[in-house]
Amino acid sequence: DEAHAEKIFDRVETTARLFVQTRIHYAGMIPFDLEMQQAIWRRQPLLTYAPESLAAQYLRQLGRRLHSSLKLDSSATNSWREQFAGLFRTTKVT
Repeated sequence: DEAHAEKIFDRVETTARLFVQTRIHYAGMIPFDLEMQQAIWRRQPLLTYAPESLAAQYLRQLGRRLHSSLKLDSSATNSWREQFAGLFRTTKVT
C-alpha cells in the first residue's frame, strides 16, 4: 500500500542522502498485481497483456503525473527526451 511504499522510499532516500550525497524524489508506487507478474513471465508489456489491471491503472496514472510535470516549451533548446531524462537526475545534497 501507499504508506508502506513511502516508508520504503524514506529508507532509500536516507541511504542515498547519507552515502551518495544525493537527494531523490518520490514519484509514486505501483501495487503488487498478479496480472503484472503474469505479464513479466510472458515477457509482454503490462499495458498490452492486462490493460485494465490495477497495476496498469497505477502505471498510467504515474505516467500522466510525470508527463504533466514536464515543462514542455517549443522554444526550449532541450528535446522532450532530455526534459524527461531530467526528471530522473539526482540532486546533490548541500
